[in-house]
Amino acid sequence: MIKPGDRVYIWNRMDMTGEVLSLKAQPVKTWFIGGTADASTSATVKFDNGETLEIAVSELMRLE
Repeated sequence: MIKPGDRVYIWNRMDMTGEVLSLKAQPVKTWFIGGTADASTSATVKFDNGETLEIAVSELMRLE
């Protein structure tokens, strides 16, 4: 589980490492036969190059 303060990287861009600043849950408007999908979570990440992006948590891996 990723939380604020964790060091992370984008799973398909290992050179982009940074720190999670905050998490935000967003409602999903997708319907399935069994009902609706759960909320998706995005993270605001400040990367080591100074860039700050909001990225889906599913695209991040913890840097250990």
